[in-house]
Amino acid sequence: MKKFFLFAAAAIAALTVSAQTLDFPEIIATADFGATRTFEKDGISLVISNGNNKFAVDANTQRFGNAQAYAKDTMRLKTGGASGSKSSMVLNVPADGKVTVHARSASSTVARTLTFSQNGLDILNANLNDADAIDVEETKADQTKENVKVFPVFTCNVKAGAIDLSYGEVGTGSTEADESKIKAGGINIYAIIFESAQGFENADAAVKAEKFYRNGQLIIRKNGVEYNALGAQL
Repeated sequence: MKKFFLFAAAAIAALTVSAQTLDFPEIIATADFGATRTFEKDGISLVISNGNNKFAVDANTQRFGNAQAYAKDTMRLKTGGASGSKSSMVLNVPADGKVTVHARSASSTVARTLTFSQNGLDILNANLNDADAIDVEETKADQTKENVKVFPVFTCNVKAGAIDLSYGEVGTGSTEADESKIKAGGINIYAIIFESAQGFENADAAVKAEKFYRNGQLIIRKNGVEYNALGAQL
């Protein structure tokens, strides 16, 4: 199904300066990743235990969102396998709020799961399946059009503190006839976006945003900081 590329007014109105994006700004080869590594930005952190020595960061462009508003990420964290006793990830957030994750299965034909757990309870159970991507017609800076894939985002409410991530199990969306024969595997994470609950409460008092287009992409500037239409900091 073809859909046109538009930005939703609701997404723009919901944007606040509390949105903080944790992404992966540089390429890191598997051999250089190390036994542990922490990615940190603006008070949020992702702590990785790389016991299987399979994690890496590489360049890869994908879009996440919906037909009305989406973000384009250009780097990804590759887990290289499923979580377990040797490899794990923990996300730490400084306050209560909402977390949005941009993630895909590492296989285009096998769906895998991503689960966020906090205080012993599952707060997110995402099924990563390429079949859930939608086709969007995108207008480029030169006004020509191209069809692109947009993958869904996954969102959950969180409390301040640590969140355990388990990942890479076979999901229900597999195209294989017998899922029991498919081994668990890796997933790819492109970005994690945190929005504090305080930011939601203060949205009405936020400084008015300046909106403009750059290279065909809507940019929103607030207090000197630039965001895309999904609230991800640029």
